[in-house]
Amino acid sequence: MEIQKADLNKDGNQDLVVANWFKPPTIYYNNSNGGFNDLRPLPSLAVEEGVYIGHSVGINDFNNDSKPDILYARNGSNNTAYLSQKVGNLQDNTIDTNN
Repeated sequence: MEIQKADLNKDGNQDLVVANWFKPPTIYYNNSNGGFNDLRPLPSLAVEEGVYIGHSVGINDFNNDSKPDILYARNGSNNTAYLSQKVGNLQDNTIDTNN
C-alpha cells in the first residue's frame, strides 16, 4: 500500500491517491473541511485472480502539460499511467512492462 498527495483538481487542497493490493487505486479528493468526501476509483484496471496487484503510485507531470499525472505500478503486470486531460479527467494509458 502506498499513499501520495497532490492537488489533482487544482482547488488548492492536497488530494490523496491510494494504491493497495485488494482494491482498485483510488483518488480521495479533499473537501477543504478536513475530510475527503469524493472518492473515485481509477478507471479500468485488470484483476488477476480477484486481487488488485497494486504496488506503488507516483504523481508527477509526466507529459509536460502542467497537470499532475498518476503512475500506478503493479507487481508482475503492466503498469498504468493516468494522464490528466483536464482538471478531474484522467486518461488510462497502460504501459507494457512484460516484454
